[in-house]
Amino acid sequence: MKKIFLFLAISIILVNCKRGDEFVPSKAQGTVYYQDTIIKNSKNLAAEADIFISPNTEADPFITKFKADKEAKFTIDFEPKRENLCLVGEWKDSRGILFKGNIKLLSNGTELMLSPRYPRGKIKVIVTDSNKQPVNGVEVYLFVNKTLAGSVAAGEAKGHIKKETTNENGIAFFYDLAPNTYYVAGTREKQVFDVVTTTTTVDFNDYTTINHHPVTLVTPALASIKLSITVKDAAMKPMIGSEVLVFANATQAETARSAKKPTGVLESQLTDATGNVFFRTLADNTDYFVIARDSLYDVSTQKLRAAFSIITPLKTTSTATITIP
Repeated sequence: MKKIFLFLAISIILVNCKRGDEFVPSKAQGTVYYQDTIIKNSKNLAAEADIFISPNTEADPFITKFKADKEAKFTIDFEPKRENLCLVGEWKDSRGILFKGNIKLLSNGTELMLSPRYPRGKIKVIVTDSNKQPVNGVEVYLFVNKTLAGSVAAGEAKGHIKKETTNENGIAFFYDLAPNTYYVAGTREKQVFDVVTTTTTVDFNDYTTINHHPVTLVTPALASIKLSITVKDAAMKPMIGSEVLVFANATQAETARSAKKPTGVLESQLTDATGNVFFRTLADNTDYFVIARDSLYDVSTQKLRAAFSIITPLKTTSTATITIP
């Protein structure tokens, strides 16, 4: 039946596009964009998106198909009287999520915007601080068991079925979920956000942005920074992933040079992408001893070697830069 309809539709266009013996086309030109309004990202070019001319908004059936170019632009000739036709765009992102949208076929400049069609049940988690501002970088875990969800408070997420990290808008989004009761918990810098119960339903046909279940996790206020450490190499470039350890005395700090698990470690962290670590749980007005360690490539031996900073005495509320030569 679809083949018959397609043949008739093409025949009608070919007949209508002649005036006497002369072809009289019009042009529709435009650009295809995609935007995920659920996670609030900006619009982007949908390079090489598939575009259909169809009598309906789903392109089922469609009359003809073509592609946008690498700059997401397209040009199509059409017969001006065919005002009842639609341009339907489709594009998939790196996750395989289909983005789809449609507009009426017009001859002036056109912007074709595509929106995501996430499959099955969806849960949108919004993480804010105590001032209701979005929090980036929170690890959000999804569970089907409330007891397991409570494991996040112990510093480990046992038995979670999915994990997402909040973006700059404080949003973590889960999709392709079966109907069930779910439990959501989040953590960042050893802070734990309350376990929240939520449910989800499945609707294969509704792709609107309101067809998800919003959950808000509010972070407790961050404790003030007691020690701020930056680790750099001999060329004064930030070192990423170096281990920084805090001790109560220099003797214990010295054990970090010889033991994988040194004695008396009060706190330890790995440096971030800028070579920084922040310790928030240390006591006020207290002296500590800090050492950083890492494995560096030795050009002369062509092997990795253990490298250490000097042991640095610091008092809380200090900021320091230490080097690993």
